[in-house]
Formats: sequence, structure tokens, C-alpha cells
Amino acid sequence: MPNGRPGDHHLTDIIIHRIPTYSRRADALVRKLAKLISHGILWDFLYLLTREGKMIRIEGTERRLTILEFEQILADLLASTEALAAKFKSAERRMCGTKKGRK
Repeated sequence: MPNGRPGDHHLTDIIIHRIPTYSRRADALVRKLAKLISHGILWDFLYLLTREGKMIRIEGTERRLTILEFEQILADLLASTEALAAKFKSAERRMCGTKKGRK
């Protein structure tokens, strides 16, 4: 069972220990995502794409995700998450009666 030490799990290796795991870009995207969404959700998402840190086999084919495809999936998730966070902040400002830059 993982206990947070280096090598126990690829997600903690990237986020906590900053151990190179996938690629420099993919690892950076994972760290950015970890600041925006819960580690549990990120853990589940990465589990769907990887098995023990290795790219998954694409269903119905003998091919695995390439690192570029993996990076693009992470980049798309980050862009969607950032857009959603911006919408929440905007709605919160409207509900609280505050404008950008004012409290």
C-alpha cells in the first residue's frame, strides 16, 4: 500500500517529490491540475489513462497512448478546468456584489 514515499505512486512522485515520471510537460500539467482539482479526482483520472504510471492500451487496438497524446489530454483537461474555475469566480463575484479588483 502506498505511503507517500518516493516510488510508491506516480501521482505523489510528480506532485510531492517532483520525480520525473511521464515527460517534463506532462508532469508540469499534472502539477498544475493538482492545484485546481482534488488529488482524489486527479488520481481517478490518471488511473483511467495509466496503469502503474504506464500509458494505457487504447481500447480495441494493440496501440498504447503516445506521450504526445497523453500530454494533449492533460492540456485539454487543464484548459477545461481553468475555464470552469474562471466561471465560478465570475459567478461568485456577481453573487457577492463585488467587481474584479474590489472587495
